Amino acid sequence: MALPLLLMRSVGRFSFFTKRDRDTRLKRAWWGFATALTAGALVSSVSRAGTAAGFAVALITISICAWTARERGERFALVGIGALALGIASLAGIQLMVASLSGDAFEQGVESRHLLNQMSWAGVSSFFPVGAGLGSFATAFPRFQLEKFVGFVEHAHNDYLQILFELGLAGVVVLACLGIAAIAQCARLIAARKQRSIANPATACLLGTAAFAIHAWFDFPAHIPAVAWAATLLLAASTHPALVATRLSTRIASR
Repeated sequence: MALPLLLMRSVGRFSFFTKRDRDTRLKRAWWGFATALTAGALVSSVSRAGTAAGFAVALITISICAWTARERGERFALVGIGALALGIASLAGIQLMVASLSGDAFEQGVESRHLLNQMSWAGVSSFFPVGAGLGSFATAFPRFQLEKFVGFVEHAHNDYLQILFELGLAGVVVLACLGIAAIAQCARLIAARKQRSIANPATACLLGTAAFAIHAWFDFPAHIPAVAWAATLLLAASTHPALVATRLSTRIASR
């Protein structure tokens, strides 16, 4: 979730509580190193869904920064960060990630997740519209667990299905409100492209939240308090009017 913020900071689109004239190339280089290190750590986690989500929003961020670049050096900086990230990832165990994406392990993982989604959906249909109760997935799921699916299942590995499983119609309302809020804010930020100011802290925060949303389809980040709080704060920050305008956010940071 931090990659979009780190990428934009590395190319100098905004500064963290530092005056603009003090934002030197050396400072940007250090932020670029931090960005590459974060990307390498993500790869070393061997989380296929997490890595895919992080790299997807990182590519969008890079595209936005390249499109709105005011100097050629910004594009070179983005290329350098990407190359450094690949170098760190190769040292951090990219081979394990590649291995997890090929062979029987990947196919079995996809098949098990698909089966888990089917069983979870059976629970959603059975308990709808009242739901099984918040926090009851682990105790209610065995009722729908097939014999060939061995083991204790604490989470659905799909936060959206688990919300519907536990909350029913109320879960639909919660997801709909979050989705509408995110789409509305995305529309506001896209409208800002007329001033070519879409590369701003608010966009970076929203992209960080998007990484969380993608990951939540394959795992259970919403059930990890620290991750859930970070995503909530990023979504809230993306709606702050002062963060939409890069120049305004820079003045605020320099006070």
